[in-house]
Amino acid sequence: MLIVDAVQNAKAGHPGMALGMAEVGYVLYRHAMKYNPRNHKWFNRDRFVLSAGHGCLLQYVCLHLAGFQSVQLEDLKRLCKMGSRTPGHPENVVTEGIEVTTGPLGQGVANAVGLALAEAHLAARFNKPDAVVVDHRTYCIMSDGCAMEGISHEAAALAAHWKLNKLTLIYDDNHNTIDGPTSLVLSEDISARFKSLGWNTIMVENIHDNLSSFKEALMAAANETKKPTFIR
Repeated sequence: MLIVDAVQNAKAGHPGMALGMAEVGYVLYRHAMKYNPRNHKWFNRDRFVLSAGHGCLLQYVCLHLAGFQSVQLEDLKRLCKMGSRTPGHPENVVTEGIEVTTGPLGQGVANAVGLALAEAHLAARFNKPDAVVVDHRTYCIMSDGCAMEGISHEAAALAAHWKLNKLTLIYDDNHNTIDGPTSLVLSEDISARFKSLGWNTIMVENIHDNLSSFKEALMAAANETKKPTFIR
């Protein structure tokens, strides 16, 4: 209802993705990700990137419910207002808890690959058998629009080649665009594309009635040691 109220009050914003992916946001922030709302720059925190930046309200509400001081009820009331901490796309220089500024679709996928690569590089360089100091995961939500952009495909190919197994990409396959069904412009099998690139691919059929199915998919991603994971 925070999502609904914020959009109604602002008379702007995208409620669709935020509502459709509410369960995903809840599981990630409540059960999966490690972070410290009182220290948003804690070095070994898990990273979350919203490549589908138009769905920023999902992240704002999650940050608020997770205890981040950067998003209060007053901030949600100022969604999409000039100078607010809740602009129409997430801005990492405006809102604490936002890792990456995302706007152009597909860009966030590449950003997430970069963050996962940084983790792997630092872990290889500094971790010792008796002192693991770098050990965090990167999560990214992408949309149909992200899948259509070439940059996401190129970055995904590198992620598989580099075996970035601590990267989890979550695809919001909602069959909708602003102008109608995605079938107007998209007919390929996105899961097959990622599998061919070398990703561990998982389908979650109905998260709305079965939250545990998504939790199980995240657990499978955590147990994967050679490949990044794509959850549709």
